[in-house]
This record gives sequence, C-alpha cells and structure tokens, in this order.
Amino acid sequence: MMKNTAVFQSVSQITLICYLTLLVTFCPERIRAVSPSLTEDILKTSKYTRADEYYSEVYQGEILVPINLLGAVGRPGVYHIPKQTDIVRLLSLAGGTRADANLEDVTIKRRSGETERTININLKQLVQERASSKPINLEANDIVLVTPQEPLISSNTLQGVGFVSSLLGLVVSSIVIIQQLKRN
Repeated sequence: MMKNTAVFQSVSQITLICYLTLLVTFCPERIRAVSPSLTEDILKTSKYTRADEYYSEVYQGEILVPINLLGAVGRPGVYHIPKQTDIVRLLSLAGGTRADANLEDVTIKRRSGETERTININLKQLVQERASSKPINLEANDIVLVTPQEPLISSNTLQGVGFVSSLLGLVVSSIVIIQQLKRN
C-alpha cells in the first residue's frame, strides 16, 4: 500500500509540473498573477519557448519558416520547416498526397515585397526526373496548393440520379401495390 502511495505522489507531481509548464508557456499572465517567483523558476528550467517553433533541434542552428499547405494532402496546415526545404520533403512531412490529388497541377504562391508570383509544378514529372532536375525549394510564407482531380461525375449529378431513382422506385411500388389491391 505504501508503494502505491509513493507512485501516486510521483505521478501527481509530474502531472502538476507538466500542467504548470504548459500554463506558463501558453498563459503566462495567469501564473504571474498568482506567483511571480514560481513563473520565473519554471521559465528558467523549461526547455520550450514560443520561439522554439521557429528553431529546429534536429537541424541545429537552422531557422524554420512557415509554409501553408492546402488541398489534396494527408495533413494540410501550416508547417514550420527549415529554409531550403524542397516541395517533395514538405509533402512527405504532410503525409503525402491523397489518392485524388492532381500531381500534374501543384501551385506555389510566393510573395516578394509587393509582387506575387505563381509557380506551377508537375510533381509527377519532378519525381520521375528527380536525379536530373533541380529541386524546387520553398521560401517563407509560401502557399502550396495541391489541387484535387475533378471527379468523372459531379456530386450534383449523383444527387440528381439518386433522387430520380428514389422517385421512380416509389412510383413503381405504388403501381404494383394498386394492382395487387385491385386483384383482391
């Protein structure tokens, strides 16, 4: 029984430390209001700061830049990646492309000052010729769009066909029921 109490106390202490670290990191004003000295102690011992999302421990000394990834990819969102990361590596980090991705129509929107540039990429060709082609590196605040392929039949057409089929089934069922009632 004594051993379980010690384990419970250790787990409780670890949970409290994790909670306080998260609270200090994301809501420091709340903790500072309660205990300014505790806040500073936790901040000194904590390895995480908000700036860490722009710095990579894997790539020591490299600054990370935000990239917006949209469209037919596994996990779309904002990615903070090292400068000079190419488009293929970004897509790999995002879980690859979905089955409906149009690999021949990938777009990068890039803003430099007042000008906006659009870079169209045939990803299928880029991957096939990877050894001989120059990689397309991403820059800070690029927007990458992997467009989905157009379906063979639109969803509106499928809804219309479904509605007509249901209506036709209702009419045929009604006719059969009426004929059965007339026979009896």
